[in-house]
Amino acid sequence: MKEIFPEYYDLSEEDFSILWDNCIFVLDANILLKLYRYTPKTRGKFFEILNRLSSRLWLPHQVAKEYQHQRLNVIVEQEEKYKKMKETYERDPLEISDELYNRIIDELNNRIDEYKGLFQNDTIRPVIDSLFEDKIGLPFSQHDIEELIKNGEKRYSNNIPPGYEDARIKRDNQKFGDLILWLQTIKYACENKKPIILITDDRKEDWWWMHHGKISGPRPELIKEFLSEINMIVHIYNSNRFIDLAEKYLDLKKDVEASKEIERKSSEIYNPKSMKVGAITYSIDEEDPEEEKMYQILDKIRKKLREMPGITEEQAKLISSQIAGKYGEEHELEIEFHN
Repeated sequence: MKEIFPEYYDLSEEDFSILWDNCIFVLDANILLKLYRYTPKTRGKFFEILNRLSSRLWLPHQVAKEYQHQRLNVIVEQEEKYKKMKETYERDPLEISDELYNRIIDELNNRIDEYKGLFQNDTIRPVIDSLFEDKIGLPFSQHDIEELIKNGEKRYSNNIPPGYEDARIKRDNQKFGDLILWLQTIKYACENKKPIILITDDRKEDWWWMHHGKISGPRPELIKEFLSEINMIVHIYNSNRFIDLAEKYLDLKKDVEASKEIERKSSEIYNPKSMKVGAITYSIDEEDPEEEKMYQILDKIRKKLREMPGITEEQAKLISSQIAGKYGEEHELEIEFHN
């Protein structure tokens, strides 16, 4: 049965190792943009891995275009989010020590200044530019785009992935962005006779095979289309799975904190009305990854409180729970304390 329906079966460990050693790694725009949302330490870890794989990286033209189009928006969103966090703390101070409160405010100010600086002098973009120099595909011709739109309408009307979910939330030809990315990737793989690993944090069901809210893997239709077009393997991961496998196959030291941060940003489950993981909830019309940024402060504060004289474990937990109750555990803020 596996020979007839290979798209429904996982690769063996041996086949997977061969794929990893020979494939081209393709990144979605959301992966590049998320580099602006990570803490510097986690961003450095991601860049370390991409540098190790630099000879086998490639971007579809559509991805590079979306990255350039959205880059400044992400930077401004980050700055504004930290400003709102700071205003919230200043307006309604936490019931914690002045020392800890001041450290929180100082860290928020540092983050605000960081994103202000990135708007004028983006230090992340040159690294991305260098990684993908001469590794970006050509755009489709106007004729190709017109044909893609015609075929895309038929695909979407029959819920053929990827991209049909975008038809519900995007206007005009913007809804074809994922389909363009996909077909440009197939074209590249066909011309270069290479298998592909695609990294995306898109959580919509037109990328993932989902059962009762759980993701079991890429949509089988995508695997089948890739096989039928070029008789090559394609595999799709989110950023968290990519990092875990990179550490394994590149023999890198496990970075637990970076992995946890990346996991929090890549494991949300999609449904037509909201995206939710535990206490983290996003509006589909106003997805804001920095809304995550507040809840990590709970563990950071708890750890710091334990270091303070006269503070017990239970008192630390009580204070952090008061913070969660006041500001909501749907927020996360990575605060880096320096003694």
